[in-house]
Amino acid sequence: MELVAAMVILALLVFLLQPVYRQVQLKGAATVCLSQLKQLALAHRLYENDHSGKPPPNFVNSSHPYSEGHQTPGIRLLRRYYRSPVNGNYIWNGNDFMRESLEICPSSRTNQLSSNLKNGPDYELSSIDVHYAVYYDEPAQRPLLWDGFTGYWASSKPKVPLRHAGGIHCVFLDGHAENIKMDDSRLFHRWWHYAINDRKPDSKWLGDGNAMGSNQVPE
Repeated sequence: MELVAAMVILALLVFLLQPVYRQVQLKGAATVCLSQLKQLALAHRLYENDHSGKPPPNFVNSSHPYSEGHQTPGIRLLRRYYRSPVNGNYIWNGNDFMRESLEICPSSRTNQLSSNLKNGPDYELSSIDVHYAVYYDEPAQRPLLWDGFTGYWASSKPKVPLRHAGGIHCVFLDGHAENIKMDDSRLFHRWWHYAINDRKPDSKWLGDGNAMGSNQVPE
């Protein structure tokens, strides 16, 4: 009888602690994601230093000298600045694209908010062909890298995955990172577009255009 009572109590404790464990797990994944974005931002800065202050392109075709003969998101070019090559390559292993853990948001493997669960990348960038350090007047307001759906940023109504407690993680040009909630007036297409393309963002675009936050992978 005492054994049965102990088992019931143990089962009850496991049941009660599950939500707590889940919250700890989610917070840990969110912390890792922010750390990864900051490391990628540092690699981005090193890339700029090697390319006259200019960023990697959004997307590269097979003729790009760093593409290893394949069309690929430009964020993969940053690998040269934080990892060693495998058989001389950073992107292609001979049969498929290499999986790079720094480009994989750990939260996306829990909530499935990724457009490429196999290899990623789970982060997005949107570049313009200018010297970043010279062009932007307010680097703390210029989104640099953020939670994204691979390949969907170029659409007319781009979406970003709300992976982190109803928000996205974004690192800005000055190096600081934020969790931007879905109701933040910056998380709208026009503000994001002009913050990327103009020398400094204009508050008139806050809340304007399509809301970008999504809890579903675009079809």
